[in-house]
Amino acid sequence: MREYYRAVRNQKEFHHHHMQKLGGRVYAHVGPFDRGITALRNDGFALSSARDIAEEKLLDHHHHPLITDFQILVAENFNYFPNGDILIASRAYNPLLKTGAAEKATDCHRNGNEFYLDEQVARDLFERAELDPEKALRSGVLALPRTAIKGDLLEIPTTAFKEEPVTYFLFRDVAKPYGRFLKDADVDKIPVFVVDENYAKKQERPFSRAFFLDPLWLKDERNDLYEAAGLTGDDDTLHEALAVIGMRPVSTERTNLRTMLNSPTSP
Repeated sequence: MREYYRAVRNQKEFHHHHMQKLGGRVYAHVGPFDRGITALRNDGFALSSARDIAEEKLLDHHHHPLITDFQILVAENFNYFPNGDILIASRAYNPLLKTGAAEKATDCHRNGNEFYLDEQVARDLFERAELDPEKALRSGVLALPRTAIKGDLLEIPTTAFKEEPVTYFLFRDVAKPYGRFLKDADVDKIPVFVVDENYAKKQERPFSRAFFLDPLWLKDERNDLYEAAGLTGDDDTLHEALAVIGMRPVSTERTNLRTMLNSPTSP
């Protein structure tokens, strides 16, 4: 499964280190994580969140291969503690996005090492962590109980995106319509991949992994290769060719979508 994702990710036609314009306000960079983050920041873009990418798919502006066929690294991330805790951090508290962290984390993965958290960063994440997704939206960190996970996998029905803490925290106000979008594409449930508990407990310190939205592929001959539209929180290949997406300020159509989602008549 992961080997297939990486093969798609490394298609030669997109394996280069410069920005691509995908739409009026959407840009992408394909390359190692540190180069991608630097390129986005230098051109005034913010790394897109899981919610941003979900909203793009709902707007259906384009079907560029970087959106449809690639894993997309997003602004949230997964953090693993030796006691088994998994803490999902929003953009503001993602350790990988702190000053200088992208370069260090990319080098760690290039050398086959984990990107370990320093004591203060780990403490801040732990103190902010909330089990209740509503509280986590305010604190910026969601605690994911291991009791909900079988080995390294959690499965979430697309009809329950608004009710499940992980998908509600990540997709926020577009959780329900994005789940419906996937359901309409014949995706009944999505996998959430996490680092195995035994591996995490063997580490002496907490460590961070990047978080990806996996490709959405409609029903075709490739569909049986993996579960569509998964959430990958266990990847340790920041040094490889990754797709990072940045966006310009909110457009009129995005504003209209928010109005629709907040309408009392919205399903």
